[in-house]
Amino acid sequence: MKVLILTVTAGGGHNSTASAIQTCFEKRGIDGRVLDAYLNVNRGLYSLISKGYLLSTADFKKTYAYFYAKLEKRRSNSYSTSFTRTAYGMFRKKMLAAIDEYQPDVIVYTHVFAGIMLDVLDQRSPLQVRTIGVLTDFAMHPFWEETLRTDRVVIPNEMLIPAALRKGLREEQIAPIGIPIRPRFSEKVDQAEARRHFGLAEDRTTILLMGGSMGYGSIAETLADLDALCQARCRFFACAAVTRRQKRKLTG
Repeated sequence: MKVLILTVTAGGGHNSTASAIQTCFEKRGIDGRVLDAYLNVNRGLYSLISKGYLLSTADFKKTYAYFYAKLEKRRSNSYSTSFTRTAYGMFRKKMLAAIDEYQPDVIVYTHVFAGIMLDVLDQRSPLQVRTIGVLTDFAMHPFWEETLRTDRVVIPNEMLIPAALRKGLREEQIAPIGIPIRPRFSEKVDQAEARRHFGLAEDRTTILLMGGSMGYGSIAETLADLDALCQARCRFFACAAVTRRQKRKLTG
């Protein structure tokens, strides 16, 4: 059995998920190949998406958020003409060549743009291979409504089923089995050993802040807010302790 795993470099999560899937297959003796869909069809497109994504989310946040919100409201249009489908139609021959060269039994994609490419191919001439899409976030973000020919779409959990249905996916297409992760994240490590490894105090509560592969999400501001909460909590307990001592003195 051979599995072609398509990814797109727009952040690091899609590539990490593709790598985790490949590792999982290889451990079971299944041949898996990871291919960056954009790098395969056009280096200019690859550069535009990988660098343009960083630029838009870093320097044009409001504009990016505005159009993102508009796109989120779109419903099923997998059988309609759109800019994305027209653009990807230009690269169909190179994608078909990659599929024909590898001859996979299954194609798995970890980015919705790769899924649209496959949907365009399948619309023009039905693919003779099963396709599986993997959602790597905890929301049904834009463009999944253009992947309705995918055989299965893996989502993080059952809570996203209503959102997937609104995008036009059928219930039998949806597999709420979680986001694939590297096997090492399933390995249990002794907490005290982990604290020593990272130089963390063993007698203090530790909070891990995460902002994706590029650190988005106002990490510094969130840390400042948490710090302020901790200080307020400390003042509250200090005042409570003083009040208890005063009460004990009065009641003698």
